[in-house]
This record gives sequence, structure tokens and C-alpha cells, in this order.
Amino acid sequence: MLALVTVLQFAENLTDRQAAGMAVRAIDWKYAIGLELADPGSTSRCWRSSGPGWSSTAWSA
Repeated sequence: MLALVTVLQFAENLTDRQAAGMAVRAIDWKYAIGLELADPGSTSRCWRSSGPGWSSTAWSA
């Protein structure tokens, strides 16, 4: 799920916080990542804790 959110984030040129918000609010994003439409989502802290550390090590090579 995080990989797909990252692709959507890049496609829409969003910050990490904006992407986390879209995963919670946007119906099209929820459908794409397989969440129930009534799913309350997660906090932006969950996304931040795994996102920046992963992306900085993956792209530094």
C-alpha cells in the first residue's frame, strides 16, 4: 500500500503530509489502495515514520 501511495504522491506532486491526507479523504485514492470507503484512515505520523527514512535510503544509491 505504501508503494502505491508513493506513486500517487509523485504523480500528483504532493508532500508527504498531503499524500497522507489524500489517502484518508479522497475516494479515488481509497479505491486505488484498497481501503474501505468508510475507513477513517491513519494519522500522518504513521506515514512520516516510514516514509522519509525509506525514501532517503532508497534514492541515495
